[in-house]
Amino acid sequence: MTRRSGCLLAVLLGITLLGCAVAGVRWITHDPLGDRGTPIPRPAVQNPSPSWSPSPHPGFDNEDDMRYDVERRTLDAAGAYRPMTSECRPGYQGCTVTFGGIEVAWTVTVTTSTRILVAYHIDAAALAVTGESVHANLAYRYPGARDLRCDDLPDVFLAPKGRPYGPRCYVVQDRFDDSRRVDIVAAEGGVGFREVDE
Repeated sequence: MTRRSGCLLAVLLGITLLGCAVAGVRWITHDPLGDRGTPIPRPAVQNPSPSWSPSPHPGFDNEDDMRYDVERRTLDAAGAYRPMTSECRPGYQGCTVTFGGIEVAWTVTVTTSTRILVAYHIDAAALAVTGESVHANLAYRYPGARDLRCDDLPDVFLAPKGRPYGPRCYVVQDRFDDSRRVDIVAAEGGVGFREVDE
């Protein structure tokens, strides 16, 4: 090998190494989600509770029991505490919880009624959810995710129970850019997610 071909080989090897370094930096700094969503913090999941206790004699003070029940269920779904008030209409005509300025309507269906005891079923078509709870539950559901993002979420919003809510979240699971889009689904036990094929 001549000196000239050795220099040429060294230059070509240097250019190749430089190209590999640039490609490596691009791969490391590559954002698989692009401009989708906003990176989210990883807060802890909360377990808030109503600020007052129900009757010490369950079944005998049904209005207080119902109010406590709808507040408890509202807090479970929301996943974080916000200022809250509640009101149940007389005659088991339903309850309304105002949570962080959002009204959640609960329907009451009496299942059994005696002179001293009334059994009832409570349900809501839509639930209050907090953006904070969405972020915390997403981090809990995907603990090893490299990147978690969500579309802009209000502090508190009303979402249909059991069905996807408009804004979405995005997850990059590993270093191979395995990205997933997930829908936000409100549930009485807390916010959940449904993965969507892209």
